[in-house]
Amino acid sequence: MEILTRAGDLSSFCRRVRAAGTLALDTEFERERTYKPILQLVQAATRDEAVIIDPLALPDLDPLWELVADPEVETILHAAGQDMEIFYDKTRTVPRSLFDTQVAGALLGMGEQPGYADLLRRVLDVTLKKHERITDWGRRPLSEAQLNYALDDVVYLHRLRDILAERLEERGRLPWLAEELAH
Repeated sequence: MEILTRAGDLSSFCRRVRAAGTLALDTEFERERTYKPILQLVQAATRDEAVIIDPLALPDLDPLWELVADPEVETILHAAGQDMEIFYDKTRTVPRSLFDTQVAGALLGMGEQPGYADLLRRVLDVTLKKHERITDWGRRPLSEAQLNYALDDVVYLHRLRDILAERLEERGRLPWLAEELAH
């Protein structure tokens, strides 16, 4: 597991993402006691690697935000609404090429707002451990268990996206997804 805390490492990872063309992404933030969400952790993955990006050690995430805004790089998220708020707050933009697995699952009749763990179980037969659901993501150092839990939020997103997209295409609903995500 790689934790990115230096600008050069982040830039290098972002170059690999750009070459791959897709980025699975999730964020952890503090929102309970703040007016605006405070970004505390970013989990990111290509099909071949997954990393933790530590925004507390590396406050300049511009290379990442540039990727998220790049229409040539598909950003895969689950339940992207709160992440959109963070992206917009940091960059005044949102992903130009987005795939939200929650919206895709809903369009396939898996519930109005299907949860990530439920989709993984139903689509990939993967059961997530829930032992770190409530954690202080701003506290350092994070334990290996916390980091592994956080990475689970992105390591399955590419496979999940592929299967959901295939099922939407089979049912003629990919245009529905595009229309819904345009909002």
